[in-house]
Amino acid sequence: MALAPSDALAHDVLGWAYQLAGRPAEAEGALRRALELDPDLASAHYHLGSLYARVPSMQDRARQHLQRAADLDVHGYYRARAEMLLAGVR
Repeated sequence: MALAPSDALAHDVLGWAYQLAGRPAEAEGALRRALELDPDLASAHYHLGSLYARVPSMQDRARQHLQRAADLDVHGYYRARAEMLLAGVR
């Protein structure tokens, strides 16, 4: 990310955009970078958890990231969304 290499939120938004564009490998890379820069960024945990929730072999990782998003965003948007996805993760 040339314009904001140390901005976790920018990497999170880029990862989410990649995910919406159907580019999961790029999404995972950007989201993992966001979490390297800010391990407590609830939105990045939610986005990465939702990406992993789509892959049967990644359910444990999905659960970990979704739970972390819910824990970090006690009353917010990402908590509610994470809890909905957690209900469907096996």
